[in-house]
Formats: sequence, C-alpha cells, structure tokens
Amino acid sequence: LEELTQRMDDACRSNMEALTDSQNQRFAVCLAVAILLMGLTCVGVYEAGRRQSVAVRALRTSEGKLSETNRFLTDLIEHSAALIFVKDSEGRYELVNRRWEEVTGVTRERVLAKTDRELFPGEMGDRFSENDRKVLQTGQPLLVEKSVVDATGKRIFLSTKFPFRTTEGDIRGI
Repeated sequence: LEELTQRMDDACRSNMEALTDSQNQRFAVCLAVAILLMGLTCVGVYEAGRRQSVAVRALRTSEGKLSETNRFLTDLIEHSAALIFVKDSEGRYELVNRRWEEVTGVTRERVLAKTDRELFPGEMGDRFSENDRKVLQTGQPLLVEKSVVDATGKRIFLSTKFPFRTTEGDIRGI
C-alpha cells in the first residue's frame, strides 16, 4: 500500500509539473501577446497623433485663409462707394456699410435688427419692404430706383436687390 501510495504521489507530482509547465507556457504566450498588443497600441497612438497633428496644421492653414478672405471682404464692403446692406428673410438689417451710414444718416448701431418700416416710416419704408418681398418670393434679383429724402434733399439711387442663400440653396436674406 505504501508503494502504491508513493507511485500515485509521484504520478500526481509529475502531472502537476506537466500542468504547471503548460500553465507557464500559456502565461508566456499571453504575456507575449500582451506585449505585442501594447507595442501595436503605442504605434497606433503615435500614428493617430501624427495624423491629428497633420489635420490640425491643415485646419490652422484653412482658418488663416478664411480669416484673410473675411478681412478682404470686410474691407471691400466697408470701403466701397456703393451703399451695401444685408437683411435677413424677415427684412431686419444684419449689415450696413460705412457709405450706407453716410448717405442715410442712420448709424449701424441704430439700424441693425430693425426693418425698413421701423427706420423709414410711411410710404418709403413700405416701398422698400415691398421690393424685398418680391425678391424673397421670386428668388430673382430686382433692379429698382429708390428715392431717399434726407437733410440734403431728395436722392435717387439705382438699387440691385438679390437673394442670398444657405449652402442648401434656401433663401436666407437679401
């Protein structure tokens, strides 16, 4: 019985050692896979960072160009001899240039967010609003003769009103 017990004990130890070697091999494989995945992750993070850096540089370049274009258009509008204004689809002023202020005698602080009827009471405001309505309804430019009475007398202007659109093509204003 003692000999049988010893043989069973030896067989169990042998199986345990084999099992331990097998577990050690599995652990070593798992460790190697984990190290490989960490390495790949580091490479992936580096590559993603590099791509992001390239994208950020491209975005900054685009922002710079957009800023230059915006500055150019602002200067063009402000220094034009023409009266330039922009209204939303409800007829509220969103922009007027310096020349518009000079001719009408109305400051942009007073005009922005107002309608023609609020700024030019009576027939003149009604006429301006009617022309806007035609442009908004038809979506077509309109060439009209406008007269404005100010401190210097009656002035007559040839005005082109046209719709401007969203990127989707909807009319956003005049």
